[in-house]
Amino acid sequence: MATQHTVKQGENLGKIAKQYKIGDWKDIYLHPSNADFRKKRPNPNIICPGDVIFIPEKKGQTVTVRTGSSHRFVVCRAYQELKLKLVDDNLNPLPNIKACYDLGQGEQTAATDRLGMLTIQVADPDLQTLSLKLYADEDPETPSHYYDVKLSYLDAADSLAGLQGRLNALGFDCGVVDGIYGKQTKAGISGYQKHKGMVVDGQASAAVYAAVAKDYGC
Repeated sequence: MATQHTVKQGENLGKIAKQYKIGDWKDIYLHPSNADFRKKRPNPNIICPGDVIFIPEKKGQTVTVRTGSSHRFVVCRAYQELKLKLVDDNLNPLPNIKACYDLGQGEQTAATDRLGMLTIQVADPDLQTLSLKLYADEDPETPSHYYDVKLSYLDAADSLAGLQGRLNALGFDCGVVDGIYGKQTKAGISGYQKHKGMVVDGQASAAVYAAVAKDYGC
């Protein structure tokens, strides 16, 4: 039965599709009834608390088989990709950086490409935190950085919470990502403005929003 879903913090389209037993999140996102939602959220990987999404009825299939025989059914799983870009203090990409991460099924190893991109396939849409270790120093045995990456918690680029989250990731500490403009957020914005050669006033102006979204990548 078709219904509507109001997005909560930490949800993504894959998780919502799983909740309603819909095999592919694209069946939700691309549904004609979600045209206004797509216009509001052109990047399906960034949805925000309070967004209202139309959930269509589940699709069914009818197949014909012969009794007395064995049959094989292939279930296609829609994987989601987590893409992280590693950069230095000047926002230059860091290629060939070894990374170890844990998706809850044991540690796996990967490395950034020539553009500093690290791509990880996430099969479980319910996964909330990814443990990440980076080996950016010369010592190949000792991690240089440890991160707990919270998945599906990045708000839209034009929101204050989204600005805080992106600035934190870029190395300009805004403190807790809470959507509240306080002293720490002002300090983070001021540090970014100084780094970019902008007028330093600590204000979340349209120019700051645009520059941070460009530097972050989305």
